[in-house]
Amino acid sequence: MFLESFSLPGLLTEERRIIEPRISENGGYIDNIYPCKIFSKKGLSEVFFRNITIFYGGNGSGKSTLLNLIAGKLELKRLAPFNSSELFDAYLGCCDYTLGSDDEGFRYRIPNGSSIITSDDIFDYMLAVRVNNAEISEAIEKGKEEYQRVKFGETIKLNSMEGYEDFRTQVQTRRKSLSRRKFLRQRL
Repeated sequence: MFLESFSLPGLLTEERRIIEPRISENGGYIDNIYPCKIFSKKGLSEVFFRNITIFYGGNGSGKSTLLNLIAGKLELKRLAPFNSSELFDAYLGCCDYTLGSDDEGFRYRIPNGSSIITSDDIFDYMLAVRVNNAEISEAIEKGKEEYQRVKFGETIKLNSMEGYEDFRTQVQTRRKSLSRRKFLRQRL
C-alpha cells in the first residue's frame, strides 16, 4: 500500500494559516474559502488507507475534493481540470501524508509518471471514443461506396502511369479473393 495516511488541517489551522492571511492580503475580503471548512466542520483530520479504501457520501460531501487534495499533494499528473480556489494551494500546503512501507520497513516512493484518473477523464475518453467511432463509421460507409464503384463500376482503362494506382486497385478488387471486408481493412 503506497499511501498509509493523509492529514488535513484542522479548523484552527484553516483560520490562522489559510483564511486570515488571505483576508489581510485582500483587504478583508475572500471570494471563496473552498476547500476550507469542508472537512474540519465534520471533524475529519486524517484518513488512514487500507488495501481498499472507499469514500462514500452524497453530492458535495467532499469525496472529489479529498481526492484532488491527495493528487495535488502527491504531485500526480491529471488530465481533467479540477475545482480550485484562491485558497486551494495554501490549504494543500497544510496537508500532509505518510507513505506505506514494504516488508523490510523501507518507505515506498511515488513512482514517476503516476497519475490520477477521475470520472471526468473517463467521461472525456468516452466522448472521444464516441467521436472516433462516428468518424470510423463514416469512413466505412464511404469505403463501402468506393468498393461498389471500383468493383462494379466502369472499367478503368490504363492509358498512362498516372492512372496506374486506380487501375491496380480495380484489378485487385475484382479478384474473387478480395472481399469487401479486406478492401475496407486496406483502406482504413
